[in-house]
Amino acid sequence: MLEIKQYKEIKKYKRYIPFDLNAGSKLYYDKDIIYKIPISINPNFKEILKYIDNLNINELLELKNIIYKKNKIVGYSFKNYKQYKSLRRLKNRNLKLKKEDCFKIIKTYDLLAKNNLRYSDFHRGNVLVNEITNDIKICDFDNFSISQDKDLSKYQLRCSIILCLAYLYNINYYDIRNVINAKGINNSNNQINKFCKDNNISIDEYFSLIDKFDFNLIKTERKEIIGNSKKLCKTGYCIYRRF
Repeated sequence: MLEIKQYKEIKKYKRYIPFDLNAGSKLYYDKDIIYKIPISINPNFKEILKYIDNLNINELLELKNIIYKKNKIVGYSFKNYKQYKSLRRLKNRNLKLKKEDCFKIIKTYDLLAKNNLRYSDFHRGNVLVNEITNDIKICDFDNFSISQDKDLSKYQLRCSIILCLAYLYNINYYDIRNVINAKGINNSNNQINKFCKDNNISIDEYFSLIDKFDFNLIKTERKEIIGNSKKLCKTGYCIYRRF
């Protein structure tokens, strides 16, 4: 059961400055707990947190508190995973281990979809990896919502694939997203084009495509993907953007 804390109690704690994107949320820490006050939260956030807590999924952060400002919910707290690093900070991780991380990430988001949890902020800063145990953790609970969308699994699979490609190529999520939105790179036999062909590719087929990545392929295709994304951004801001 999640304990309740008042915002005035946590304001005395030290501010926490993350290495990755934070988008303006206020973070505090005390011992092994981080307290997060998002800029905005879902009106049903309390129910979402309780639902997530009851699922007890190991690949999610361990929730600790619901934070109130008087009678209004304003945030939450979670365990501080000091031994974990974000995907963004693991550029030099062994490629074989990166692929294994990708398999876990895709399976985790698929599990979340099967439990009607929709995630809305995919980027390399929101997935953590323990380099010793190789466990993963998904961050930012304020980006979860409960959804009955029949296409949720497809959406979550597509987004998690884009995230994993960004991790493998060591580039930003939006660059991969832009290229995939454009159905790949014209006149190219690049590996990334194989992820654009069919929305009904199974998870096992995606795993097979990921398994084919090697250092030479990544080095060869990386610059082309970034260059193509930049060109696409000039064609339509609403469709292609680089943030």
